[in-house]
Amino acid sequence: MEALKQLEALIAAKISVIKTVCSLIRLEARLAGLSVFPLLLNICLLLVVLFTVWLSVMFLIGYFAYLASGYFVHLVPNRLLLSILFVLLLNVGFLLGLLKYLSFNIKSMSFQKTREFFSQESVEHEKLEEADHSTN
Repeated sequence: MEALKQLEALIAAKISVIKTVCSLIRLEARLAGLSVFPLLLNICLLLVVLFTVWLSVMFLIGYFAYLASGYFVHLVPNRLLLSILFVLLLNVGFLLGLLKYLSFNIKSMSFQKTREFFSQESVEHEKLEEADHSTN
């Protein structure tokens, strides 16, 4: 029973993080004077195109690895498995590099406009509270 509660809390935390990221993107887009829908549509279409290009390149690399392993028939008994393993290792290497680059970028993000917006909103809220207290 305790495991289910922990799993529920984990899922709720992940959903909360996703909601926070979505609201942050929405706020950044609003501060930049953009609409969120075209931005999300553009990102989704970009991901679709990148996925198809990536898939095509991986098929070509696998095919060329399959052809190249044909020259070493005596050394490699299963050429197809070797080609798939080569493409998998290539993708894992790219994934690790991208994760390292992503963590570097996230650490160096400033969210300057968001901080300015919240600090301005905080100052306005403090002025309203001071005016409210002075009238009482």
